[in-house]
Order: sequence, then structure tokens, then C-alpha cells
Amino acid sequence: MRESQRSLFPDNTYGVDSGGDPTKIPDLSFEQFAEFHGKFYHPANSRIYFSGDDDVLKRLEIMAEYLDEFGESPESKPGSVIEWQKKTIAEPVWERHPYPAGADQPETHNLMVNWLVNEEPMTPFEELTMSILDHLLLGDTSSILRKTLMESNLGAAVTGGGLSDELLQATWSIGLKGVEPDNVKTVEDLILNTLTKVVEEGFTEDAIASSMNTIEFQVR
Repeated sequence: MRESQRSLFPDNTYGVDSGGDPTKIPDLSFEQFAEFHGKFYHPANSRIYFSGDDDVLKRLEIMAEYLDEFGESPESKPGSVIEWQKKTIAEPVWERHPYPAGADQPETHNLMVNWLVNEEPMTPFEELTMSILDHLLLGDTSSILRKTLMESNLGAAVTGGGLSDELLQATWSIGLKGVEPDNVKTVEDLILNTLTKVVEEGFTEDAIASSMNTIEFQVR
């Protein structure tokens, strides 16, 4: 998933491993680490919440106990702004990366096909539509894309998770684990051909109603 996100966000913060790249961490000096921490993990870059009807002055006194030791940091918040990633990929791009595997595990591939969904804010209607569409494609074992991949016998398990919308921009990823090297392209073609079939034929009314009922229950 880390490499998938990096490939979709080459120009902003989301393309960088939030925990640090293990291969680069040994090159990080303590001074660089302390400078980064002091700038971005500063109260100026935080939100503080209170709940209840307690005295406002008492709240400020409690906050002061923690915040008085910090000075101003005008660069903290501007430096944390996440720029919108533009869609720069006009045609499919293949990337290949290693992943940890035991000596006794078969030499198979994990394949994922990834999309950057939006390059500007979605309306609530668009967000809801994406959730319903994602459920129609992958929501349960009878969903067309999940069912097609599971019954293809081209991999050991479905991976990718579909819609991911917790970031500023949504992504959509799907694939299979345990794919034989000779079947990698076949899996990609199966995913794209199934999506093309959906575009051309749509979904049944029963499937749409079922997904809408599920989403309605989840957002109550």
C-alpha cells in the first residue's frame, strides 16, 4: 500500500512515508530530527478541544500549564499545508517493488491497480455516490468485481480495499495476492474488463437498492 500511495501522490506529502523510509532513516541526523519535530509537532499546528460547561478561565489555565513553555512558530501551520495532487498519469504505468516474504513462501506477486479519484473537493452527493459505487463493486461476496476476482482462481485473496477517502483526496485500489508471475497481466485485464462491463451494462436495480440500504444504515 505504501508504494501504491507513493505512485499516486508524486508531488505532495501523501507520497512520503509518514513513519520514515527505513532505508533512509540511518542517514537522518539527530539535529534534523529535532528540527522537524519542533516545527511540525508544535502546538501552533494543533487543535485543542474541551467538552462540558466548566469555567472558561479554568480551561485557559489548564492549557497554559502545557503551552507556556512553547514559543511562537509561524512556520508550523503553513509548512503543513497539503497541496492538491493533479492527475498527471494519462495512461497505465507499471511499477514493480519487492515485499518481505519467508523462504518457505511461494514466489508469487501481489498485484494492485490504483486510481487517484479526484483532484478537487467532491460534493457530498459525489462522496455518497462513490461510496455506493464502491459497495456495488466490492461490498460483499456477490459484488461483481469482488466475485469475479474470487472466482478467477488467479490469486489467493482480494487486496486493495477499494475506496479510501480518509485523506484530502480519495483513491481507489483493487488487486489480488498470490498471483503467479505469468498471470499478472491477466489479472489487470480482468479488473479493467470487468469495470468496462459495468460501465456498459450497469447494475441491477436489486443490487443498487441493496447497496443504498447498506450505506444508509452505515451513515445513520
